[in-house]
Amino acid sequence: MVKRIIIFLLCIALVPVMIVGCKEDEKVDNNEVKLAELQFEYVDISSIENESLKDWVQQNYKTEGVFAYANDSHKYVLLGAGAQNTGGYFVEITSVIGRENDIVINGVLITPNKDDDVTTAITYPYTCIKIVDDGRNVVIGSFDKQEKTKKVSSGTENNSNNEQNNEEVPIKGIYVGQGDSNSVEIIVNDEARAYRLSNEVKPIIENGVIKDGDVILFTYEENEYGQLIIKTIETLDKMQVTKGIYVGQIDGNSVEIIVNDEARAYRLSDEVKPIIENGVIKDGDPVLFTYEENEYGQFIIKHIEKDASK
Repeated sequence: MVKRIIIFLLCIALVPVMIVGCKEDEKVDNNEVKLAELQFEYVDISSIENESLKDWVQQNYKTEGVFAYANDSHKYVLLGAGAQNTGGYFVEITSVIGRENDIVINGVLITPNKDDDVTTAITYPYTCIKIVDDGRNVVIGSFDKQEKTKKVSSGTENNSNNEQNNEEVPIKGIYVGQGDSNSVEIIVNDEARAYRLSNEVKPIIENGVIKDGDVILFTYEENEYGQLIIKTIETLDKMQVTKGIYVGQIDGNSVEIIVNDEARAYRLSDEVKPIIENGVIKDGDPVLFTYEENEYGQFIIKHIEKDASK
């Protein structure tokens, strides 16, 4: 009888040890957390209506580093590059990685090329994104400088005025698709880049007027924060492209082009004028152009570029 009691007591004493041992093993397994890339959405700063959020941006965008602001079920994350001596810089988020105890923000500071036309004023490039708020802290990961590999141009020969006049001169590119509700990706000169959408362009994208893979013409401007904002966009695929030989300017508003051995006068749209005035197209050059006929029977050139196939 005594032996049975002793054995029973020993079993009771061993139970907690077994339970503790199981918990320790389970804890070790739970520590093996795999890295996971999280979804994020770029935030259009100009569209923010929350005054507290606006103040938070103003307080932090000039400082280098990463900052977070919790609002409802989301967390806003600002990645700033600090003061830069010129314009032409912009910040891109390359990935958002969730770990067990924190969220790592990785980004890149795109720097201008040495021959780029940039403002000489001090700028403070940054970008802002929105992620789901799950309580984890936000930390900065890699944030390196990267020089632009190719200069954005209008699809013709590079010239020093293209960057300066990018709000006016249409750029030819291939529309890749939406990054999120506020940005799209476009390939220009074999380089993919993210562009922000202006309020005027958003409805065009949301309505599906532009399809993935479309050849497009668009204009953009760089804001004070180094973000590239699309101002106008249209599909080139749906426009009739005409081949011709550029003869030369008739006056400040019109040019002469030979099409099918017949010379004809064409009016210049406001978007095309800078291309002609900058001398990108030379007399005798083979060209590709699109035009439309207005209510007065005038032919208005909407886009023109050198015919690279010639």
